[in-house]
Amino acid sequence: MHIEFSPAVGNKEKSNISHFTKNKLISIANGRIILNNSQLKVSRSGIEDLENFSVSEFENKLKQYFAIEIKKINL
Repeated sequence: MHIEFSPAVGNKEKSNISHFTKNKLISIANGRIILNNSQLKVSRSGIEDLENFSVSEFENKLKQYFAIEIKKINL
């Protein structure tokens, strides 16, 4: 990382007012798939599909599009 960008990036990662610390955001360059708290955007061959969903569906979308499964553990 370039030294001149370090303070700005650090601020975005840690600031209480930054949307990066308040929302989930996952992206993959397979075409382009972006998933956040309640929206899925899939772009392929210049066509963009946008799907809004309830926050409770986030983990299902994460598994379906990114093959990531969140396992819950009991403490």
